[in-house]
Amino acid sequence: YDASVIEAVFQVAEKQYGNLMGPTVIKVMGRRVYPTIAKTVGFPDSLKTPLDWLEWEGNSFLNDHQGRDVMPRKFLITEPGHVVVEASIPGYTCLLTEGVFEGILEMCHIKTYNVTQTRCVKKGDPICEFDITWKAT
Repeated sequence: YDASVIEAVFQVAEKQYGNLMGPTVIKVMGRRVYPTIAKTVGFPDSLKTPLDWLEWEGNSFLNDHQGRDVMPRKFLITEPGHVVVEASIPGYTCLLTEGVFEGILEMCHIKTYNVTQTRCVKKGDPICEFDITWKAT
């Protein structure tokens, strides 16, 4: 996907739904990305744990997007129940990416999780960073 086209779609959603509903709509869209892919083209059978899925998302993002600003995810912590990832998100709002991570955990039947954005380019940071924690049920 061309990141500049996707950015235009989200600008329309934010304009259409405004500051109150726009962020919620975009986050819900993010949560539905991986469940939608699961019902269409599917995923490798090797993905078993939330950690597998989150690491795979990093590779998938890089393989599925085009644009000069598209960079690989950088995983700072990868352990069962905890991931910290730097995520370049050109063309997307941070809330969509947050929703994608939440959707992955929900697909893994995780009920207790937290996805927190700890750094953000829109707030002056050099990269966006997400701290993701979960408890297996």
